[in-house]
Amino acid sequence: MKAFAIFAVLCFENTQSDIGMSCVNFWEDPMVYYKNEKKCLDASTKKGNKIEIEFELQNIKIKDFIMWCIPVTKKVDL
Repeated sequence: MKAFAIFAVLCFENTQSDIGMSCVNFWEDPMVYYKNEKKCLDASTKKGNKIEIEFELQNIKIKDFIMWCIPVTKKVDL
């Protein structure tokens, strides 16, 4: 069955890096499989907002943050 999963790239300020930032990519953890793209997009918005708040509370400046709902073939949780 076709489902969707959240994948993201997050770049944050890192003054020790030659380019002034560091980037990480990640899948939602634990991995959740959404049965339609709308549910995935809604969840990614909520999770993205939460991550932005957590970084702000730690005084870490986000330079770029992109989340996608990637189509996957897997058992559907939500």
